[in-house]
This record gives sequence, structure tokens and C-alpha cells, in this order.
Amino acid sequence: MSISTKKITYLLTLSSAFEYYDFIIYGLMANYISILFFSVDNPFISQIGAYSIFTLGYLVRPLGGVILGIIGDFGSRRKVFIIGNLILAITAIIISLMPTYNQIGIIAPIILIILRIVQASVFSTELPGAISLIQDQKTQHPGKSFSFVVSGTAIGTILASFILFLIEKFLTKQEILEFGWRIPYIFGAVLYFIGIILRKNLPYNEIKKDKTSLLLNIFSEYKKVAVFISVMLVPAYLIILNILFPSILPKLYNYLVKDVYLAISLSLIWSVFFTPLFAHLTANFNKINILRLTFFLVLPISILLNLLLNQSSFILLVISLCIYQSIISISMVIGFPLMVKFFSDKLRLTLTSVCYNISFLIASFLPLFISRIIWNNSSIGIWAILVILALFAIPRLNSLENEI
Repeated sequence: MSISTKKITYLLTLSSAFEYYDFIIYGLMANYISILFFSVDNPFISQIGAYSIFTLGYLVRPLGGVILGIIGDFGSRRKVFIIGNLILAITAIIISLMPTYNQIGIIAPIILIILRIVQASVFSTELPGAISLIQDQKTQHPGKSFSFVVSGTAIGTILASFILFLIEKFLTKQEILEFGWRIPYIFGAVLYFIGIILRKNLPYNEIKKDKTSLLLNIFSEYKKVAVFISVMLVPAYLIILNILFPSILPKLYNYLVKDVYLAISLSLIWSVFFTPLFAHLTANFNKINILRLTFFLVLPISILLNLLLNQSSFILLVISLCIYQSIISISMVIGFPLMVKFFSDKLRLTLTSVCYNISFLIASFLPLFISRIIWNNSSIGIWAILVILALFAIPRLNSLENEI
């Protein structure tokens, strides 16, 4: 990496950590959100309500990705990053000050829905923008630099899960419901403002393009878009499931919630080091072959993870989640550079955003199915979905080889 690329990577890594922290807080606190903002007697229906807002946020991400992607492709990547952080900081502050259902009734979840939609729209270009900005520097192995940004998202998740672990450890459930749930959002707002300061140091890189030509070319790439949506569905499902683990694992495998938070933190620490190391070791390997092999291994790995988690051992929980995080890291650090390779410069941010956000949109509906699986105490179902997605992606990967 050149000195300028190192600086860009450093700034993107830190700011992505801050941005990821706040966005995933909602999923990690799904149990509390369902109680605070959905006052119903049936806890299953209440949880469905919380997960529905989680899914609703992803509905607008493809549109947000297209709009912000076009802005970034027309002009400056830095502008998109800074505007996004400012909006996210404001929404985090509002959420931290919000009254709950018991205080203002149905207005509470309505406000929460609006804020989640705004957050999701802005969040849609975080990783696509990072890989696009890195590729703008014409680095030989963009995956190496991007691996640090992926590690940054793990750092953000570590912050979120560790803070929630501390809250679970030192506050009672009643105290969390009274005031403790606001603490992570206040902290998130502070991180966003730090991110704004950091991102002012990113290169401006204004790019002048023919807007009409750009919009027409978006539709000509639909086949590649379809391929990469199926490929990115695997890490999208894994990431969403990981966010919901504090709700899922205690129900299916009898773990304490605080132990799940701690195990997630430890597994993400592993991910911080594993991701750049893996990217460095595989820089000169065929990326399609690596991803294909990873997807083939999903079936035996899923069986292994289910067996390990059924032992209800904290050590095995940590080991299982480290394996789980490794699959996410491999999928992300290989998948995004592949998109950069197959999408042209003038469409890079827009089309990468489209693939990334549509895959997460599709995956975001899966928690609604998972809720029923959890309620029936069936652990096999969550792994069966993963295997189906991986096997579906393999033939799509094969089709890319014809274009190399």
C-alpha cells in the first residue's frame, strides 16, 4: 500500500467501526426493544414487532444505496461519508431521548420506525463506499486494504456487544428497561461525531461523469448484479443472524445472555486479526475458487457448530462463534473485491451498493422465519437456511468464470 492508501484505510477502518457500533445496537437489544416499544401480552408477537422494524429498515436500503451511490459516483465519496455520519449522529441522539410505548403509546414505535428507515438509508453505502474509495487509489490488491475496513466493522460490533455485556452485568433487567437501554445510543452518537471529524481527512476525489450515460449503464449490468446478490446473501444472513444471537442462542442452546455478549466480543476480537491475515495470505489466489470452497464447506461447518453449541459450554460457544466469524470474514473480504473487479469504475459505488443492500434486504426477512423456529425450539432450521443460501450461490459463482 502507498502512504496515501494506508492513511485512507486507517480512516475508513476507524470510522466504519464507529458507524457499525450504533447500527447493530438495535439487533443486539431486540429483546428489550420488544418490551419497551411493543406493549402486548404475547411475548412472541412483541418480538415479531421488534424484528419487523429491523426488517423494515432494510427495505429502504437498496433505494438509499442507489441515491447515495449515484451521488458518490457523480461527485465525491467523502461527501457521502460525512453526510451519512451527521445524519446517523442526529438519529442516535433522538433514539437515546425517546419516550417508550408506556409513555406515549403507539407514537413510540412509529417514531422508531421512521428513525430506523433514515438510519438504514444512510448506512447503505458504508462498505460499498469504502471499497470504492480504496479502488480509486488503484491499489494492486484492494482486498488487503478492505480487510482492515471489515476488521473495523468487527471492532464496532465488539464495542456494542461488550458495552451490552457490561450493562447486563452491572444493571438489573428493570434498570435496563428504565434507563440502561439509552446508554449505548448516547455512546453511539459520540462515536458518530468523532467519525465526522475523521472523515474530513479523506480525499475529495471529485469525479465528473455523464449522468445520463451512468444511469443507462446501470441497467445493462443486471446479470452481474443478480450474481453478486446471491453471493452476498450468505454473509448477509450470517451477519443478521449474528446480530440476533443474544436473542437466539439463550432460547435454543440455554446460554445466559451476558455469556453470549461476551462470547460475541471474544469471537470478534479473533475476527479483527484473522480478517487482514487471511486477506494477506490469499492475495494472489483465485478469489472465485476461495469463495466456492468456503460455500461448499458451509454444510459440514453448520453441522459442527450445531453440535458444539448443544454442549452448552462457554468455551465451545466462543470456539463456535470464532469459526462463525471466520466465514463472515472470508465472504466479505473476498466478495467485495470481486464486485470491484467485475463492475466498471463509472458504476462501482452504485452497483456495489445495489448488490450489497438488496442481499441484506432479502436476508432481513429471515428473522421473521427464525422467530417461529426459535419458538419451536428447533436449532436445525437456522443452519438449514444458511446451507441453502450457500448451495444456491455456488452455480452463480461458476458463471463469473466465463467472464474472466
